[in-house]
Amino acid sequence: MPAGIFDPVPLTFRDGRYLGQDNIGWDIVESAVSLLSTLVFLNERNGYMYERKLMELKEAERITFQRLRIKSLDTYGTASSIDAFEDGINCRYGGDFDDASVDNACKLAAYALTSGGAGRYAHPSRIRANDHTCENIRIMVRRTVGFFANMGPVTRIGFDMPGGYGGRITEGYGNYLTGSTVWDMTTSTEPLPKDKVLQLLVRYVMCRHSDDPEIGSVTNMGLVNPRLNCAYIVSGSRIDPSVIEHVEKEIVGYRPDSTVRVPINV
Repeated sequence: MPAGIFDPVPLTFRDGRYLGQDNIGWDIVESAVSLLSTLVFLNERNGYMYERKLMELKEAERITFQRLRIKSLDTYGTASSIDAFEDGINCRYGGDFDDASVDNACKLAAYALTSGGAGRYAHPSRIRANDHTCENIRIMVRRTVGFFANMGPVTRIGFDMPGGYGGRITEGYGNYLTGSTVWDMTTSTEPLPKDKVLQLLVRYVMCRHSDDPEIGSVTNMGLVNPRLNCAYIVSGSRIDPSVIEHVEKEIVGYRPDSTVRVPINV
């Protein structure tokens, strides 16, 4: 699918911040930005109630890490260390995350990625995001939250797509839903990474096949890239029908007799 069909949309205006290189892995940074952004959305939805802090953090972990089981620590750590990192994340109404919160989010991400089989981080507890990386992550969270505040509201977070699963993809979540658009996020230095675009396209197709009326009415898909301070959005009507058909049959695995919904103009 050509990147040229996406329309770029700035996340914030007059930001003026250039984000340099991080001192930890890109996958940890991306997961930390997603985790903290999702935590803000959940807190905003539920009114920043202190007694719900752990519950909402656990939900943010489920959404961010999906099938990665953060408690499957094996030889990499103990449940008490995970609890300590969770306790160290504070989401304050109207304020940024402090360095300790950002660093603990990175450690949780490293544990999830390691226990999920990535094998990159032999000692996740030793991950340390330096001051520059913490500030980068903070800015990216701020950009993401600000963008959805303008584009939103976010109506679904980490949502199932009932009726949208097929013979090859039988589980998975959509990240964010705003009105008629399903969104994913990347912190890549590349505007539209091919793997992210494909993942987003698959989720779009599964949304279109969903039995849930709100999810099934999706007509656009978008990718938020807070590192580049830009989002990219495209109407489903601009996607070549043969591409949609290939995803339906060869990737998701719908049977030939399943209902095929054609993207409509918006």
